[in-house]
Amino acid sequence: ATAPSAGVAVLPGGWRHGVNLASHPIGCGIQNQMLCQATANALGIEVLAGPVEATSCGNLITQMIATGDIADFGAGRNLIRDSFEFVTYTPQDLDQWDRAYAAFANFLPEQ
Repeated sequence: ATAPSAGVAVLPGGWRHGVNLASHPIGCGIQNQMLCQATANALGIEVLAGPVEATSCGNLITQMIATGDIADFGAGRNLIRDSFEFVTYTPQDLDQWDRAYAAFANFLPEQ
């Protein structure tokens, strides 16, 4: 078995399909740079982290829509995108992660 490389998703059942994927984690977990980088490395996809206060941003955007201050969630997403810094993590050391996945796959039952 081989590990996923950039742009390949591992789906339930072990099937691999070529798709463009990215991860966009939010909340306090994104403050863990090692976790975000390991996610990018292990999955072979770009990780765009932010914002930390995503829940409060969502609540605020909902209230702004209700009061007519912004038109819709699309406008809210744009407002958040323009108001916060995001960090992009790109996959690194894919060969190392491929070897680790291959070792792990040896323990999986045959499909």
